[in-house]
Amino acid sequence: MALPARYTGWQKLRTRVTAEAIVGGVTGTVAAPQELILGRYDRGRLRIAGRTTRLTMTASAQLRALLHPATTHPWPELLPPHPYGGGRTAYTRVTSEVVVELSVDLAVDGPRWRHPVWFVHV
Repeated sequence: MALPARYTGWQKLRTRVTAEAIVGGVTGTVAAPQELILGRYDRGRLRIAGRTTRLTMTASAQLRALLHPATTHPWPELLPPHPYGGGRTAYTRVTSEVVVELSVDLAVDGPRWRHPVWFVHV
C-alpha cells in the first residue's frame, strides 16, 4: 500500500468522554472564575478530581451567577502540588452545589483526571 505524499508518521488520538463533576473551587474570583476546580465523591468524601482549561468569557459569566464562596469546605486552602511538578495553587473555595458537564479523556491517576478537562455546560 502506497503512503500519501504528505505522510509524516503516526498520530496520537485521545478518546474523550462526557463526565460530570461538582465545582468545589475556582481560580480567580467567584465574580470572574478563570478555571473550575472539580471534585467527585470517593468513599463518601468529596475529593479533588481535576481542573478545567481556561473558561471562555461566556462560561465565566454563566457560572458567576451560580457560584458562592464557601464558609466551610473539606479541601485545603491551597491545592496540593501536581504529581508531575509545580507548586501549590491558590484558589477560591465555593459551596459544592453546582454540577457541570465536562469533556474528559480516559487517562486517570486514582480519582484524578490526568489532563485538564473541558467545560461543556452546567
